Amino acid sequence: MGAWKTRYLSLLLLSLTVSGFPIYSEIEGEAQDKKKNAAIEPIERTIDDVDGLRVEKIRYPISLPHLPRMKLKLKDPVFEQAYGDVFAILAKPGRCSGFYGGPESAIEVFNGLVRTTESGAFDSTVGVQMSGSTTDYTNARTGFRYRLFDRAILNKQGPFYTQKLFNSQRIIPPIGSYMPNTRAARALMLLHEMAHLVRDSNDKWLIPDDGAKPELSRENTKKVETLCSSELSVLRKEGL
Repeated sequence: MGAWKTRYLSLLLLSLTVSGFPIYSEIEGEAQDKKKNAAIEPIERTIDDVDGLRVEKIRYPISLPHLPRMKLKLKDPVFEQAYGDVFAILAKPGRCSGFYGGPESAIEVFNGLVRTTESGAFDSTVGVQMSGSTTDYTNARTGFRYRLFDRAILNKQGPFYTQKLFNSQRIIPPIGSYMPNTRAARALMLLHEMAHLVRDSNDKWLIPDDGAKPELSRENTKKVETLCSSELSVLRKEGL
C-alpha cells in the first residue's frame, strides 16, 4: 500500500439502502423484500483474545438475511474463484467474519473492495496494492464504519497469479503459510486488504497500514491468517 490522500465525505448510505441493506447496481438479481432483509439479532456474543486481538464471536438463532453477491466487472476466472471463496468465508458466522464485524458488515466492505478492483503489473513480491484517495463510509442502520480506496490492483506478476517454477524467474513469496498462486493464498491476500479498511471499536484500523513495510505486512498477514485459519485450511485441502 502506498501513500494516499483521504477524502472525508458524510456518507450514511441512505440513498443506497433498501430496507437498511446496501443495494448496488452491480448486484446480481432483484432486491429482496423487507421480510427477507429484516435484521436478525444475535442470541449470544462472546469476546476471545487471539494473539492479542479482541475478537467478537456472534451466534445467530436462524439463517442470516440475504447477502448480495456482486456481478464482477473484472472478467477473470482466477479472481472470480477468489471472490467466491472469500464470500463464502465471510458469509458464515464465525471467528473470521466476526473479526470484520459479522457476515453482513464483512460482505458490505468486501463488495465495496471488489468494486474498486482492477489488474496491473508491478513488483513481483506484491499481490494486491490499494492506492489513491480514500472515502469513509458509515452504515446508518448498523453504525459499521469503513473506508475504500480509489482502486485495488491485482498484480499479474505477483503471488495472486504466479509462482516461481524456474531459477531464472523472479522471487514470488508465499502468503503467510500458503504457497503463492493458490486459492488459500488469494483469499488471505483479499482478507488482509479488507482488514486495512475496517475500523474497530477503538476507532483504529483492524491492522495498521503497512505500505513499504514488508515486515509489518507479514505480521499483519499472520494475524489475519490466525483468525481465519480454519476457513483457509479448507481451501488449502481443495488445492489450486
